[in-house]
Parts: sequence; C-alpha cells; structure tokens
Amino acid sequence: MSAIVANIVTESKTLIATLLGAGYQELQYIYDVSKNNVRVAKLGYGVRPLGASSAETVNRSYTMDQGFEFVLTDTIARGADDSGITTSIWTMLDKADEIFKALIQTKINLPLVVLNIFDPSLSEPEILDEKGFVVVRMQVLVKYRSALN
Repeated sequence: MSAIVANIVTESKTLIATLLGAGYQELQYIYDVSKNNVRVAKLGYGVRPLGASSAETVNRSYTMDQGFEFVLTDTIARGADDSGITTSIWTMLDKADEIFKALIQTKINLPLVVLNIFDPSLSEPEILDEKGFVVVRMQVLVKYRSALN
C-alpha cells in the first residue's frame, strides 16, 4: 500500500510541477508549512497523503479511497492590505482548480492503479502574516485498486 501512495504523491508532484511551471518550487516542509522560509514559500507547492478507507472491491483486489492534500503558497508583503492578499488567494484558487482538473484528466499518470479522483474540497486560506505568506489547501480523494496477489 505504501508503494502505491508514494507513487501517487510522486506522480502528483510531477504533474503539478509541469502544470505550474518553472516559477514554482516544492515546499521543504509540507506537514508544518509555517517552517518554510519566504524564499521557498514564494510560489510553493506540496502534496501529502491523508487518511484512507476501504471502498467496494472486486475479486482478487482491494480498493481504497485515499485522501491527499495539495498545498499552494505565495508570499505577501508584510502588513499587506486585503486587496493584495485577495489577489494572491484568487490566483492560488485558480491554480487549485487547474490542478484538480489535470488530476482527473490524467488519473495522476497512473491509469492502471488510479480509478477516480473525486470529492475536492478547499480549506479556508491561511494568512501567516508573521512569516509573510498565504496558504491554500485542497483535499481530494483518490480511489485506487491493488491486486491481492
């Protein structure tokens, strides 16, 4: 199971890096985003696995609904007014939408394992004013299958 989850994370990162372009970079800290410095948080992204539960299955395989979180960050000027923060948030929400669509269209480049990507949700944007950046988190469920043999 861990190999499948690791493959989904790796392929998701590759897909996101290609989609977002050269201006974006992978975050050093994904579990505690506030540990990233401003240089890394400027146009940053990350992917991490969340919880999983079993789904309906067929003979000789098991199926899981695994949660994944996609994190986008951008810097804001210290003491920025709401219009500057809002612009960053809108941009990241548009990028999250593009990422979700690409995940569905490509099945995360794992079409033999990933059956479906569904149930997107967005957390409330986080403004880490003391660090000088804003965070948008998108969660999705990935239904994948693995053979029992």
